Amino acid sequence: MIITLTGPHGSGKSTVGILLARKLGYTYFSIGDARGAFAIKLGLTIDELTECAKTDSSLHTQFDNYLKELGKTKEKLVVEAWLGWFFIQKSFKVFLDVSPEEGAHRVFGAKQKKKRPDEREYTDVSDAKKTIAKRTKEWRQQVINLYGKQADFLNKKNYDLCVQTDGKTPQQVLKEILDKLPTKPNKSIINAC
Repeated sequence: MIITLTGPHGSGKSTVGILLARKLGYTYFSIGDARGAFAIKLGLTIDELTECAKTDSSLHTQFDNYLKELGKTKEKLVVEAWLGWFFIQKSFKVFLDVSPEEGAHRVFGAKQKKKRPDEREYTDVSDAKKTIAKRTKEWRQQVINLYGKQADFLNKKNYDLCVQTDGKTPQQVLKEILDKLPTKPNKSIINAC
């Protein structure tokens, strides 16, 4: 089985994804981490890479093609990616949700702890919230321009399971996912969001 995790910045995708993969004995892959590492290699922040992607669609398609290939060649995989659900159709699709305030607080805290070197420095949580909202809006529009409205990663109808993460520990979110995982691969809960 392949499990894809999607959600806003700060929803816990990476933290929960790593825990889920460990618990199931699966491999964990984060397209967000891969994009971040790519941005750093180019001497850019993730926001600067997003800006470049407005005029260079290959900055989307190279990662998207990698996701497609993962879905064709791997099993026992937890994938954290905004478009993982779109390119790996046979996956169990999980949307982790978070309020903009909580998401910004988490992202700001991760940056302060040096966990996200691809993020620019934020002056405060409000600055992080504003930057995240802008990045999400721009990335969402770029994705819709490339693949159409059916690729809207914020449309919860695209997912088998939605979990609100505000006020929950990663272990609580993990338990919610584990409790809802189908017992047979490729058997999904239809629109449980």
